[in-house]
Amino acid sequence: MTKHTKDGLKWNAPATLSGLLKSGTYTDCCNNGEEKIQSYLFVHLDSKVTVDQGDDAEEEPAMEGVENIALGLASVPNVKEGQHIVVACKQIWLGNTGHYALPVFCDEPKLN
Repeated sequence: MTKHTKDGLKWNAPATLSGLLKSGTYTDCCNNGEEKIQSYLFVHLDSKVTVDQGDDAEEEPAMEGVENIALGLASVPNVKEGQHIVVACKQIWLGNTGHYALPVFCDEPKLN
């Protein structure tokens, strides 16, 4: 059900994803100059996807076999971990700093 172009997801473009809601923790690199353990939510996709290379290969690299995408949400009311969800992302971002738990990030997600 994950919607993307014929070739794959596009950086900085809307996407609709489907899969299981999961959570994890990671070390945020520099929260007020200190490392901090943070919780995050992600969708474990129904099937692996490709994110197509953007105009700038360094800033928007191609990624194959992506199966987990971080969600820009602190919580999801009335949804339990492990439950199947469909989420619309305003855009797909590259999580390329220590503030991101995963390399692919769903910005402004809305559950359908």
